[in-house]
Amino acid sequence: MAGIALYDDLNKCLVSDEPVYVKHSIESVKILPDEGKNDKKSYGLITQRAIALAELKNPEKERIICMAVIAKKGNTLDGSPTSWSAALD
Repeated sequence: MAGIALYDDLNKCLVSDEPVYVKHSIESVKILPDEGKNDKKSYGLITQRAIALAELKNPEKERIICMAVIAKKGNTLDGSPTSWSAALD
């Protein structure tokens, strides 16, 4: 995902001899613990803290936040927001 975000179509970069100019940067923040798993009820807070950490490190930077996640379970049956989706909203 980072390569696509930086370069768009990577094939164009790989088959060309032209220089590639990158006018933006990528930040990443680790949200997984060194051991075990995060508590599902804390996903929202963990995500908020991760974004805040990046913002505090470089407060003047403009950002688009992207998360590559999947969820097999954990969706609410009645359509109500989880703490994670509520935090992101």
